[in-house]
Amino acid sequence: MVNPYSDEFKGRLGSAVAASTKLMQPFREKRYEALREFVGKNYSDDGASDKVPVNYLAMATVIYMRQLAAAAPRVLCSTYNPQFKPGAATMEVALNDIIEEIDLG
Repeated sequence: MVNPYSDEFKGRLGSAVAASTKLMQPFREKRYEALREFVGKNYSDDGASDKVPVNYLAMATVIYMRQLAAAAPRVLCSTYNPQFKPGAATMEVALNDIIEEIDLG
């Protein structure tokens, strides 16, 4: 049984936290660099080191946000079998109505 109040447990916990912090450091640095590039040179002293003539990261972010948030999700039901096409069309209308009814978007 582990005693969380023992000095051994506290030491092992501290070592685990330090190891995790060290392993996550490269990811924190990459995120920091990406944020600096995103805000550009004129944002603050911590902005990008060089001028960014066209901020492609900001452009991609805006484009993806528009694609994700521009419209409510929709359902497409289709089939290759002709006898099931009316049922697929009815299912598509019903599911799209449910999406609007529960305000999924």
